Amino acid sequence: MSYLNIATRYAEFEQENPSKLPLLTEGKITPHMFYRFDKGCRDYFSVKDINKDVDQVHRAMAGIRDPSVSAWIHSNRTRLLALPFDDFMKDLQRRALSPDWESDVRREMTTSKYSLDLDFQNWADHIVFLNHILTGTDKHCDDKNLLELLTGNINNNLNSTVQSREPPVRTDSVENWVRDVCRLADRELQHVKRQRAMLDDYHSGLPNVRLLCLPSVATVTT
Repeated sequence: MSYLNIATRYAEFEQENPSKLPLLTEGKITPHMFYRFDKGCRDYFSVKDINKDVDQVHRAMAGIRDPSVSAWIHSNRTRLLALPFDDFMKDLQRRALSPDWESDVRREMTTSKYSLDLDFQNWADHIVFLNHILTGTDKHCDDKNLLELLTGNINNNLNSTVQSREPPVRTDSVENWVRDVCRLADRELQHVKRQRAMLDDYHSGLPNVRLLCLPSVATVTT
């Protein structure tokens, strides 16, 4: 018996601008795409002045293109249309996402480590974005815990710089901490680049130095 090895297709979020109906394309829905779809729907409702729950749920249903999720919506249409939009999205979340999605997102946060080959701002923004996805769940970090996670996930050299900085890095908000540490990370990166450039210059000059040190054939006597 043979089995087809079919690669998993993942849903994508599509929306030309906030005045257009947001779409979730066919495929497995990830927490990242679900969050973007939820936000896209709310922005769309605001721009188009769609305030009634039944209209909001109806429009959101129209934006979901995965056949299996669409079939679930069709089977439960009457019940779903009677729900407030927030409750509809909770039901959709339970149907579309894996049971352990909250732990998966939190694990992605805790295992994402910063190193100098990454852009610090992009790295920190991604951690903050993942935390936004977890809003309203037990896995969501408050500012204190999020700062501890971010601090624990930067490399040792940058962490030492952060700890010894005068004046100290601001910890009154995640935004201020990221802004201060981003400056330090940029300086650290520039310092490493200068060191690498100096090392490259040194190594590129070594063959010439060795040739200059060799005795000339014309001066060798026996």
